[in-house]
Amino acid sequence: MRSALMLLLWLNCILWFECASAQDKSAAPGFLTVEQAGNPQFVVDWLKQRGTAVDWTEAGRFFEVGMGEKQKRNWSAATKGFGESMIRYPSPQALAEYAEAELRMLGETRSRDKSYEQNKLPDLANALNYIRSALAADAVLGTMPKADRDKAQLNANCLPAYIQSGRSQGICPLLEAYGTMR
Repeated sequence: MRSALMLLLWLNCILWFECASAQDKSAAPGFLTVEQAGNPQFVVDWLKQRGTAVDWTEAGRFFEVGMGEKQKRNWSAATKGFGESMIRYPSPQALAEYAEAELRMLGETRSRDKSYEQNKLPDLANALNYIRSALAADAVLGTMPKADRDKAQLNANCLPAYIQSGRSQGICPLLEAYGTMR
Protein backbone atom coordinates (compact mmCIF):
# COMPACT_ATOMS: atom_id res chain seq x y z
CA MET A 1 0.00 0.00 0.00
CA ARG A 2 2.76 2.39 0.94
CA SER A 3 4.70 1.74 -2.29
CA ALA A 4 1.54 2.28 -4.35
CA LEU A 5 1.04 5.65 -2.65
CA MET A 6 4.66 6.60 -3.33
CA LEU A 7 4.25 5.59 -6.98
CA LEU A 8 1.10 7.67 -7.26
CA LEU A 9 2.85 10.71 -5.75
CA TRP A 10 5.80 10.22 -8.06
CA LEU A 11 3.54 10.03 -11.13
CA ASN A 12 1.69 13.17 -10.02
CA CYS A 13 5.01 15.00 -9.71
CA ILE A 14 5.99 13.94 -13.21
CA LEU A 15 2.61 14.99 -14.58
CA TRP A 16 2.84 18.38 -12.82
CA PHE A 17 6.39 18.90 -14.17
CA GLU A 18 5.28 18.08 -17.72
CA CYS A 19 2.36 20.51 -17.50
CA ALA A 20 4.60 23.26 -16.13
CA SER A 21 7.12 22.66 -18.92
CA ALA A 22 4.40 22.82 -21.56
CA GLN A 23 3.16 26.12 -20.15
CA ASP A 24 6.67 27.61 -20.21
CA LYS A 25 7.11 26.66 -23.86
CA SER A 26 3.80 28.23 -24.83
CA ALA A 27 4.39 31.46 -22.91
CA ALA A 28 5.96 33.06 -25.97
CA PRO A 29 4.85 31.01 -28.96
CA GLY A 30 6.89 31.61 -32.06
CA PHE A 31 9.05 34.38 -30.63
CA LEU A 32 12.66 34.62 -31.63
CA THR A 33 15.46 35.24 -29.19
CA VAL A 34 17.58 38.35 -29.63
CA GLU A 35 20.45 36.09 -30.71
CA GLN A 36 18.30 34.35 -33.34
CA ALA A 37 17.24 37.73 -34.73
CA GLY A 38 20.92 38.45 -35.38
CA ASN A 39 21.21 35.36 -37.57
CA PRO A 40 20.12 36.23 -41.14
CA GLN A 41 19.43 32.65 -42.21
CA PHE A 42 17.36 31.97 -39.09
CA VAL A 43 15.32 35.12 -39.76
CA VAL A 44 14.70 34.11 -43.38
CA ASP A 45 13.61 30.61 -42.34
CA TRP A 46 11.39 32.00 -39.57
CA LEU A 47 9.70 34.45 -41.93
CA LYS A 48 9.10 31.76 -44.54
CA GLN A 49 7.58 29.42 -41.96
CA ARG A 50 5.61 31.85 -39.79
CA GLY A 51 5.62 35.23 -41.50
CA THR A 52 2.03 35.22 -42.67
CA ALA A 53 0.60 33.66 -39.50
CA VAL A 54 1.80 36.33 -37.07
CA ASP A 55 -0.26 38.89 -35.21
CA TRP A 56 1.67 42.09 -35.93
CA THR A 57 -0.29 44.16 -33.42
CA GLU A 58 2.06 43.55 -30.51
CA ALA A 59 5.20 43.88 -32.65
CA GLY A 60 3.86 47.13 -34.12
CA ARG A 61 3.08 48.50 -30.69
CA PHE A 62 6.63 47.86 -29.48
CA PHE A 63 8.05 49.30 -32.71
CA GLU A 64 6.13 52.52 -32.10
CA VAL A 65 7.45 52.65 -28.53
CA GLY A 66 10.96 52.29 -29.96
CA MET A 67 10.35 55.10 -32.46
CA GLY A 68 9.04 57.39 -29.72
CA GLU A 69 12.07 56.73 -27.56
CA LYS A 70 14.36 57.22 -30.56
CA GLN A 71 12.92 60.69 -31.06
CA LYS A 72 13.71 61.45 -27.41
CA ARG A 73 17.22 60.04 -27.93
CA ASN A 74 16.57 57.58 -25.10
CA TRP A 75 18.64 54.82 -26.67
CA SER A 76 18.24 52.25 -23.93
CA ALA A 77 14.44 52.38 -24.08
CA ALA A 78 14.51 52.54 -27.89
CA THR A 79 16.69 49.42 -27.97
CA LYS A 80 14.22 47.67 -25.69
CA GLY A 81 11.22 48.67 -27.82
CA PHE A 82 12.82 47.63 -31.11
CA GLY A 83 14.11 44.43 -29.51
CA GLU A 84 10.66 43.47 -28.27
CA SER A 85 9.28 44.21 -31.73
CA MET A 86 11.87 42.16 -33.62
CA ILE A 87 11.51 39.05 -31.46
CA ARG A 88 7.78 39.04 -32.15
CA TYR A 89 8.13 39.79 -35.84
CA PRO A 90 11.60 40.32 -37.37
CA SER A 91 10.65 43.04 -39.83
CA PRO A 92 13.52 44.66 -41.73
CA GLN A 93 12.71 47.99 -40.12
CA ALA A 94 12.71 46.63 -36.54
CA LEU A 95 16.01 44.82 -37.12
CA ALA A 96 17.73 47.87 -38.62
CA GLU A 97 16.37 50.21 -35.95
CA TYR A 98 17.47 47.79 -33.23
CA ALA A 99 21.02 47.72 -34.64
CA GLU A 100 21.23 51.51 -34.67
CA ALA A 101 19.62 52.11 -31.27
CA GLU A 102 21.76 49.48 -29.58
CA LEU A 103 24.92 50.87 -31.16
CA ARG A 104 24.02 54.41 -30.10
CA MET A 105 23.33 53.18 -26.56
CA LEU A 106 26.62 51.30 -26.45
CA GLY A 107 28.47 54.27 -27.95
CA GLU A 108 27.23 56.51 -25.14
CA THR A 109 28.23 53.90 -22.57
CA ARG A 110 31.68 53.36 -24.10
CA SER A 111 32.25 57.10 -24.26
CA ARG A 112 31.30 57.52 -20.63
CA ASP A 113 33.50 54.71 -19.35
CA LYS A 114 36.21 55.25 -21.99
CA SER A 115 36.08 51.66 -23.21
CA TYR A 116 35.82 52.11 -27.00
CA GLU A 117 39.04 50.29 -27.79
CA GLN A 118 38.25 47.03 -26.03
CA ASN A 119 34.59 46.95 -27.13
CA LYS A 120 34.29 48.55 -30.55
CA LEU A 121 34.97 45.49 -32.73
CA PRO A 122 32.52 43.18 -30.91
CA ASP A 123 29.92 45.97 -30.74
CA LEU A 124 30.23 46.71 -34.45
CA ALA A 125 30.22 43.01 -35.41
CA ASN A 126 27.04 42.52 -33.39
CA ALA A 127 25.36 45.46 -35.12
CA LEU A 128 26.45 44.07 -38.49
CA ASN A 129 24.60 40.82 -37.73
CA TYR A 130 21.32 42.72 -37.26
CA ILE A 131 21.88 44.79 -40.40
CA ARG A 132 22.46 41.60 -42.37
CA SER A 133 19.29 40.14 -40.84
CA ALA A 134 17.38 43.29 -41.84
CA LEU A 135 18.55 42.95 -45.44
CA ALA A 136 17.75 39.22 -45.44
CA ALA A 137 14.27 39.91 -44.03
CA ASP A 138 13.72 42.54 -46.71
CA ALA A 139 14.72 40.04 -49.39
CA VAL A 140 11.81 37.90 -48.18
CA LEU A 141 9.28 40.63 -47.40
CA GLY A 142 10.24 43.55 -49.64
CA THR A 143 8.82 46.07 -47.16
CA MET A 144 11.79 48.33 -46.52
CA PRO A 145 11.62 51.77 -48.13
CA LYS A 146 14.40 52.30 -50.69
CA ALA A 147 16.17 54.96 -48.61
CA ASP A 148 16.24 52.66 -45.57
CA ARG A 149 17.41 49.71 -47.66
CA ASP A 150 20.18 51.83 -49.20
CA LYS A 151 21.28 52.94 -45.72
CA ALA A 152 21.26 49.34 -44.47
CA GLN A 153 23.25 48.23 -47.51
CA LEU A 154 25.75 51.04 -46.93
CA ASN A 155 26.17 49.89 -43.32
CA ALA A 156 26.48 46.26 -44.43
CA ASN A 157 29.34 47.30 -46.71
CA CYS A 158 31.20 49.78 -44.50
CA LEU A 159 31.12 47.93 -41.18
CA PRO A 160 33.07 44.86 -42.35
CA ALA A 161 35.64 47.12 -44.00
CA TYR A 162 36.09 49.04 -40.74
CA ILE A 163 36.18 45.86 -38.65
CA GLN A 164 38.89 44.44 -40.89
CA SER A 165 41.05 47.54 -41.37
CA GLY A 166 40.22 49.73 -38.37
CA ARG A 167 39.69 52.67 -40.72
CA SER A 168 36.60 54.23 -42.14
CA GLN A 169 36.45 54.23 -45.90
CA GLY A 170 33.81 56.86 -46.53
CA ILE A 171 30.39 57.47 -45.09
CA CYS A 172 29.19 54.91 -42.56
CA PRO A 173 26.05 55.85 -40.62
CA LEU A 174 26.48 53.21 -37.91
CA LEU A 175 30.09 54.22 -37.24
CA GLU A 176 28.82 57.77 -36.77
CA ALA A 177 26.01 56.51 -34.53
CA TYR A 178 28.49 54.59 -32.39
CA GLY A 179 30.75 57.61 -32.10
CA THR A 180 33.75 56.08 -33.81
CA MET A 181 33.97 58.84 -36.41
CA ARG A 182 34.04 61.83 -34.03
